[in-house]
Amino acid sequence: MMALGARLRGYATTSGMAPLAIVASTSESFERAQLFAALAEARRPIKIFRELHEAWQWLDAQAPSP
Repeated sequence: MMALGARLRGYATTSGMAPLAIVASTSESFERAQLFAALAEARRPIKIFRELHEAWQWLDAQAPSP
């Protein structure tokens, strides 16, 4: 998880990054997602959800207005 977070930090310095929704259906995956979000330190919105439809709604709301 630390290596993945470090890689994401590296990408964040080279280009803009879109919002990231993580769907975690179990307590264990939710904890791992929280760890990932904390280690990523990217300048992008990151939110963790239990339900896929909630993640899609949030991502849709993050889209820039035309």
